[in-house]
Amino acid sequence: MHLKPFKSVAFEWLSESGKVIEGSQDHNFGESGWMDYPMPPENGKGGYEVLSLAIGLTFVRTALEFSPSVLGKQLPLIEVDTEFTEPTFQVMSFRGLRGAVNEAYPPARLAVSPGMDLFRHTQHYRSAFIADATFSGEACHVSVSRTVLDQLIGHDVARALLATLAIADAPAIVVRPIPLHVSQLIFSADTPTLTGATRKLFCQAKVLEYLAALVHSVCVSDEVAPEHNQKSRLRAQTIHAQLLAVEGKLPTLDELAKQYGRSAKLLNDEFAQEFGNSIYGFVTDHRLTQAHTALEHSNVTIKHLAAKLGYTHVNNFTIAFKRKFGYPPGVLRRQSHASSG
Repeated sequence: MHLKPFKSVAFEWLSESGKVIEGSQDHNFGESGWMDYPMPPENGKGGYEVLSLAIGLTFVRTALEFSPSVLGKQLPLIEVDTEFTEPTFQVMSFRGLRGAVNEAYPPARLAVSPGMDLFRHTQHYRSAFIADATFSGEACHVSVSRTVLDQLIGHDVARALLATLAIADAPAIVVRPIPLHVSQLIFSADTPTLTGATRKLFCQAKVLEYLAALVHSVCVSDEVAPEHNQKSRLRAQTIHAQLLAVEGKLPTLDELAKQYGRSAKLLNDEFAQEFGNSIYGFVTDHRLTQAHTALEHSNVTIKHLAAKLGYTHVNNFTIAFKRKFGYPPGVLRRQSHASSG
């Protein structure tokens, strides 16, 4: 199984207005090494790398870092026209990065973000990615032909997976919530500590582990208790959206339990199953990441920032910040001022 799923790939990198900056055609899409995106420097920087794995899988990692001048903007970045050798299953998962995918066939505009993964089943697609420049981050793509997918997980399981994802009939595309503990397996597939054949073997093993976890999450769990599973996941996703929208003091677990008519333990367990972290572990991590960005790119005071994020005392914020990043917020603020001075 050494077949590559790609027949040809054409890129068009876009300017902020949507006009083409640069284009290229690759009829043998494969090993690339790290390739920089031709982004205007004032918008930020980014790039991608392709790994062709031995069993017919292709792994692509993309990273984007936006500059403060484009925060809040919707930036057209790239349009890709891809033809596969046969109908192919493709996954795109996001960490930090958010945006929209404009698909030509079937016509669709889909929002993607961490926890909301894109699945495609097609032999040919043309797609544009528009980034929400507020969020820097990365995306990982896995492509595997139907023939290879059948050999890897079995024909019946592959058919069930595509049917459950609602992409059995190609061409099809969907965005679906996937627990972070599943999608994070893709992001662990590439590690800078390994090189050469060892790196590829490690990446291959992690991608196969991801496929197994995806099948269990999407197919097996839904078959065991579809109604309970659907309600639990919807509840966890609703709490997730609610907490991200709250500024200042968060509701307590007991208050959430009363609001949703469930025990605090159940809500926490459902949230952890869906997002790979406890409710307050997730929110704390998210808020500290927001604080890091604010300290780098704004002049908001540490005291005001701590209060806005719900910390009663600035010392509690400082301790939590240092525990996560290894240095106190004052050090980051001084470094940011020094670099911009």
